[in-house]
Amino acid sequence: MRSLVDKMFGRGGEVDCDEVQRLSSDYLEEELLPPKQSAIQFHLN
Repeated sequence: MRSLVDKMFGRGGEVDCDEVQRLSSDYLEEELLPPKQSAIQFHLN
């Protein structure tokens, strides 16, 4: 299981589909930290 820090700041910029779905509102409202925002953008491309 991932640690609390990994959950808060991501896993080295990697995200999976479940995480993107869970964070979609924050992504659309631009409320994510820049590294997480970039990781989701990369995942969606």
